[in-house]
Amino acid sequence: MATVTTPTTWARLRSHFAVDAAVAFGAAALMLVMHAVRGFPTLADSKGDNDSVMRLVQVRDLLAGQGWFDLTQYRMGLEGGFEMHWSRLVDLPIALLVAGFGEPAALVIWPTLLFAVALFLIVRATRALGGEWAVLPAAVIGGLALYFVDLFPPAALDHHNIQLVLALATFLCLVNARVQRHAGLVAGACAALMLAVGMEAAPYVAAACAIAAIGFLVGDDGDALVARGFGAAFAVVGAVALAATVPMRDWLAVECDAFSFPQASLEVLGGAGLAAIAATPALAASPRRRLAGLVVLGGWRRRCCLLLSPNVLPIPMPISIRACNAIG
Repeated sequence: MATVTTPTTWARLRSHFAVDAAVAFGAAALMLVMHAVRGFPTLADSKGDNDSVMRLVQVRDLLAGQGWFDLTQYRMGLEGGFEMHWSRLVDLPIALLVAGFGEPAALVIWPTLLFAVALFLIVRATRALGGEWAVLPAAVIGGLALYFVDLFPPAALDHHNIQLVLALATFLCLVNARVQRHAGLVAGACAALMLAVGMEAAPYVAAACAIAAIGFLVGDDGDALVARGFGAAFAVVGAVALAATVPMRDWLAVECDAFSFPQASLEVLGGAGLAAIAATPALAASPRRRLAGLVVLGGWRRRCCLLLSPNVLPIPMPISIRACNAIG
């Protein structure tokens, strides 16, 4: 996997960590002031963001005692309500903020914090790729883009903002994976969490997996180490996410628009398989053997998925075509 970051530049990147964090959180504070001057209008009017309103209802129900695995909205729709497909992984940090600071403060803190982290990741990736001169344009353009994309105003609780942050974290870790210890592991974990939060992130997860696999195919021993870490974390976090968010009775259930057995099985099989191939000297010895191993892995995963969950058609990435239909 090609990268422009070298050990020398990585030492420089670490030395600028505090500066990049100050830039990101300063921009977030400026955005917060702009909302405050306007009287935080999105706290009283969601501007049509019904998903954020529903997320708040889901968080309130969780704090009121509704079960962790019970995602039913009993007051919506026909009598008895219906089960939501949103992940509790997003409900948890918001609920903790509400419990610690109160609901109005949580509605402001959560999206503002995500804005700051997203911009920080953009600045860090830009510094690694373009050097010092690219930081200021990235901070300005990145900050404006994050502001106008309208995913981070106060009361923005929908899961798209956290998925964007996870995508940026995955990208940054893959950029620095050759020179930063454990970056491959973090990238795999973030990619797995993206998919666990919602299926609309599936194309981004597929791209991250492709980068790790292609880097291993055409790269050297350093890329093999990155692929091994990425695959191992991708598999482990995927399995843990299934166990943590889906009740045991539904572990084998098949859902196309929610994180379920097909998605988790593809994560575990694909991630563990990639890690095993990258960790086996005989298979990682040459590009031809690496390609053979990846081809066998892809065919094996496809066969397993067809046998275990024939209602979801797999492709050679940890996503499914039917799951992609839920995007948006």
